[in-house]
Amino acid sequence: MTMNHVSNVNDMLLRVVLPYIPVMPMYQHLYGMSLKRGQQKEINGYILRYHPQASVFSSVHQTGAVVLVGNAVNPFTGELEQNIVDHFLANEVGKLEDGRLRTELIDYVDQLTGRFRLMFIENGAVCALCDATALASLYFFQQDDSIYLSSHSQLLAETVGSERDSEVQEIIDSGFYSVGRKHLPGYKSPFKGIELLGANVYISSLLKKSPNIPA
Repeated sequence: MTMNHVSNVNDMLLRVVLPYIPVMPMYQHLYGMSLKRGQQKEINGYILRYHPQASVFSSVHQTGAVVLVGNAVNPFTGELEQNIVDHFLANEVGKLEDGRLRTELIDYVDQLTGRFRLMFIENGAVCALCDATALASLYFFQQDDSIYLSSHSQLLAETVGSERDSEVQEIIDSGFYSVGRKHLPGYKSPFKGIELLGANVYISSLLKKSPNIPA
C-alpha cells in the first residue's frame, strides 16, 4: 500500500527535466514561483528539477552519474533504490559504449521491478529508460546536442516551446478518442518533436534515437 501511494505521487506530481545549464534562465522565466518551491540538483552539467514529494535517488562521481526516480527493487539481491544506483556506479564503470548501454548494465536492469525512471550520465552523454512495462511515463525532446527528459509532455512542451501537433489534435478531437481509455497511437504526444519512451527501449543523446533493449 505504501509503495503504491508513493508511486502515484511520482506519477502525478513529478517534474523531471535534464537540460543543459545554459537554458536554465528559460525555466525561471516560464515557471517562476512554482519551480522555486520544487527541488533542484545539479548533476554533472545537467539540472534535475522535481516535486518535493518525489522519490529521487542519485549516485555521482566526476565523470558519471546515475539517477533513479520512483520506486524499484532487485528481488534477487534485495537491493532498494539507493543501493541500486550505488551498484550501477560501483560495478558498471563505463556504462555507455559508443552511446549504447553496455550488455552488463542491461542485464542488471532486467532484474529490477517497480515503477521508475533511470537516467545514466557519462562524459556528457545521457541514456534514459523506464521500467519494463513503462508504468512510469518518460517523454523526451532532442535538439542539436541538447536532450530534455520529463515525466509530463505538457511541461516539456512549455519548456522547449513546442506547439501542438495539428494532426494529433484531430485524433484527440475525434469522437472515438473519448471512448474508453485515451491513448494516442504509437509513442505520439500532443506536441511536435516530443515522444513517449516506450517499454524495452532507451533514449541515447549520442545516437539521437531509441535503441531496443535486447531480450
